Amino acid sequence: MVASRLLLTCLGMRTMARFDVYRNPDTKDAEHVLYFLDVQNDHLQGFKTRVLVPLWHKDFLPHPMNELNPAFIVLGSTVVMDTPALGAVAVNALKPAVVNLGTQQLKIQNALDILFGGY
Repeated sequence: MVASRLLLTCLGMRTMARFDVYRNPDTKDAEHVLYFLDVQNDHLQGFKTRVLVPLWHKDFLPHPMNELNPAFIVLGSTVVMDTPALGAVAVNALKPAVVNLGTQQLKIQNALDILFGGY
């Protein structure tokens, strides 16, 4: 995987990693949705979009379900994964990642499995 990311970088293509976290580029709702979590497979590079899940500030996502909406700490803020709201975001709208939540893979994958019925 490192070699393929290096090759894409050398070719001038931006590489992105699964479980990278990006600041919300939409300033009008960034108070509520602080970040987006990349859940797209690392093998799918070079597209104009990435599949992301909004990470809401814990005070603004009412009634989260523990397994469907796991919570994480990102740069000192508790955020909640709004799994059912996942969608595609244009790569050129995203700034560099602020952190990677790869250590939380089991919680993230479990939430996706619950959403898609793969549990």
